Amino acid sequence: PDDWHLHIRDGAAMAAVVPYTARQFGRAIVMPNLVPPVRTLDDARAYRDRILAQGGRRDAADLVEAVVGAASALDARTLSLLLRRVLRRRDAGQAWVEVFAPALRRVGDLWQEGRVGVQAEHLTSELLQSELRAVVRDNRLRVAGLPVVLAGANDELHHLPLIALEAELARNGVASLFLGPRVPAEALVSALRQSRPRAVFLWASLPRPRDEPFWHQLEVVDWPLEVVLGGPGWASGVAAPDGPVVVTRVEDFGSAVRALVPTPAA
Repeated sequence: PDDWHLHIRDGAAMAAVVPYTARQFGRAIVMPNLVPPVRTLDDARAYRDRILAQGGRRDAADLVEAVVGAASALDARTLSLLLRRVLRRRDAGQAWVEVFAPALRRVGDLWQEGRVGVQAEHLTSELLQSELRAVVRDNRLRVAGLPVVLAGANDELHHLPLIALEAELARNGVASLFLGPRVPAEALVSALRQSRPRAVFLWASLPRPRDEPFWHQLEVVDWPLEVVLGGPGWASGVAAPDGPVVVTRVEDFGSAVRALVPTPAA
């Protein structure tokens, strides 16, 4: 259930109330009523962080084990509830980094060891995709501005990281154009020319050649464009073609979000 009007104040009062509330409710609308009051978005986020630090969130390792257990048992109902609960109590990015990605890796390891069938991995991926897309839908009225194009390399089959990124961008009010996995270089460049985004994020988990057609086809770009590369598949030393294109390599999910979310004007 949800608590639609909750006062937990701050300091000692917060520490006393939050654990009891977390045991009874899945979500809550908190009325700060603080002195000094919450005036800015940064104030609100800091207050939220203080609430979450009170132990109201279940330990990430326990959640990973619960997700893996439900996936192994093919318990779709429990798995859906777990994924939804994680997203209620964590931002999409935090949920991906702390729970979802580790759980997916663990299910994949169990499959390679022959302890679960591939159906466990497929079930987890399908349900997680549905829950992350719900985050995108819930934030559809908040997004604005030029979109960020999200795509996988032309032989890349894995796209859940792209969906998680789409959800976190939506939560931050950033519009995206999701092209999914296995996007041929020619089609991607055509989409870029048609949409003229400020940035494109390319995901590759499989090794990519340093010199591939995409880099040469980018020579037609005549507007400022940042190409953000994510995933372990990209070769080092990739250079942007001459012109307004900038190539940025990111090492983790948080770095990708920071590269794609505009910095608020001072």
